[in-house]
Amino acid sequence: MRAATPVTYHDYAAKWRAGLGHKVRLESSPMYLRDPSVAERIVLQYLTIDLIAVLRHPADQAWSLYLTQTDAATFDSFKAELASTDFFPYSPWKLREFGLYARHLAPWYEAAEGCRNAVERSHGRQDAARIKVVLFDDLVSHPESTIADLFEFLGVDPSVRVEFKHLNQAGPAKIGLLKRLLDDSAGVKRFARRCLPAAMVRRLTAAHHKVRGANLRPAKGLPPDLRAELTERYYREDLLALENLLVRDLSRWLARPKPKVRRAQHREKAFA
Repeated sequence: MRAATPVTYHDYAAKWRAGLGHKVRLESSPMYLRDPSVAERIVLQYLTIDLIAVLRHPADQAWSLYLTQTDAATFDSFKAELASTDFFPYSPWKLREFGLYARHLAPWYEAAEGCRNAVERSHGRQDAARIKVVLFDDLVSHPESTIADLFEFLGVDPSVRVEFKHLNQAGPAKIGLLKRLLDDSAGVKRFARRCLPAAMVRRLTAAHHKVRGANLRPAKGLPPDLRAELTERYYREDLLALENLLVRDLSRWLARPKPKVRRAQHREKAFA
């Protein structure tokens, strides 16, 4: 997936020739969620495809995405952007709509179920398209066991160890001009992928991530009270629908933070 964007299915399939013969071939992209018709087309083209979705708390996901678009992010400006009716840059959605996971995933579950029913009717088996949803919280807090579970889902040896790297971090830039140059380097990347050996492209990509990460200051996380406020305002209804869709308890995303209890300070009286 390292050259120009494919236009036809033939162009797309050609990108996978190097992976022929491998047990598992992977593609990673959030872009397919943007068009509901993509789910049915992909599932019909690849009847036995395995699909994985990694979901982050919707308010945290929106904050992280917002940080990628501004070097002067504040919690107040973030709240104003969430309330805005304007579409987010380079997107068909408003910022608050990215985290409506139940809405975005429903077409995929419908397509996968339709595929399984069709395969069972025609071939008498149920090994059709499958979907696995992982919570980002689990990936962060228990990376080894979460990855092992994913490997088992994909039919890969779950005992294989992998190296974890934090790429494409979000945060305010130390040098704004450098961040803009690095973020607007798509033309350079396309040229490199077409003209340079794959090994050199990988080294340049690693250097790009390293420089970009070094140019970012640590981003503040959302305060628990603000996360709870935004969840109530924008995401509660969708999260309840997501619980039903996944048949999974998401109460930790819906719960409000417990109020801090101030302990009374008892002063001992001194007796003469």
